Order: sequence, then structure tokens, then C-alpha cells
Amino acid sequence: MHRAPAVSFLTARSRWHLRFVLVLATSAGVALVGFGLGQPQSQWQLLILGCAGLVSACMALIDWSRSPVGCLRWDRQHWHWSGWSDSAACGLILRMDWQSGMLVTLQREGDRSLWLWLDARSDFAQWNALRRAIFSGQSIAPGDDGVEASPRHAEVG
Repeated sequence: MHRAPAVSFLTARSRWHLRFVLVLATSAGVALVGFGLGQPQSQWQLLILGCAGLVSACMALIDWSRSPVGCLRWDRQHWHWSGWSDSAACGLILRMDWQSGMLVTLQREGDRSLWLWLDARSDFAQWNALRRAIFSGQSIAPGDDGVEASPRHAEVG
């Protein structure tokens, strides 16, 4: 099977990720208002629920603002992430794909997993090449029983 050509993809903070956070925060706010109007609760209980929702939304927005920014590179054999101090190879696992955005996990020996929200708008010129690299035959690894694993769940590295 042919390997995808080498590609470098510049990542930025994902608009998909921001929209996801805002939709969840808005949904939680609407549910809280509906709960407050529909159930007779004491004011302090609603205040506690409101504060918990607000703190959760703020934490999610802070997490989005700290999302990793860098360069994801495929060298035809391994994935590399510029955010790590050395250029050691890492594994990439596709978690979600919605055509113009993807959620992937980078894994490297001895480090925590790194979740990246990839957005086509970050580097539109390289988007299709990145998708080919993720979905190409290079991401198919033999399973324990000798059967090839699905490209969506196989580790590259």
C-alpha cells in the first residue's frame, strides 16, 4: 500500500472547539433557567447551580484559550509535533472527523496524551494532504490476530 506524501500542518485554536464550548455553556444556561422556572427551589440552590455552571463554562473557555498551537508533521513514516521539546515520533489516533475539522490524540512514550482540535481554516492549503495522511494506508497497523485494524483506531508511529 502507498504511503501518503509528507505534510506539515500548522494548528491554531479551533473554531469548532470554541463553538462546542459555547453551545454547551448556552445549553447548560438554558437548562438552568428552565429548571429554575419549573421547579420550586430555594434561591441559594439556584445560586449554587448557576455558579457551578458559570465556573464550568469559564474553565472550558480557559482550556480553549490554552489549546496547543504548533505544527503537526507527517514525514511519510512517523508523526511529529512541534510542541514537544524533541522531535521524537508520536502516534496519532483519530477520535472524531467532521470533514472540515478533526479531533485527534497524539501519544508518545512517557508523555501524557495530547488532544488536538484540527480545523481546516488553520491551514486550508494543507488540509486535504493532512486528511490523506491520516486516512491513508500508513495508518493501518496489524492487530493482535494478524487482521488489519481500522485506520480510524490504529496508532501510527
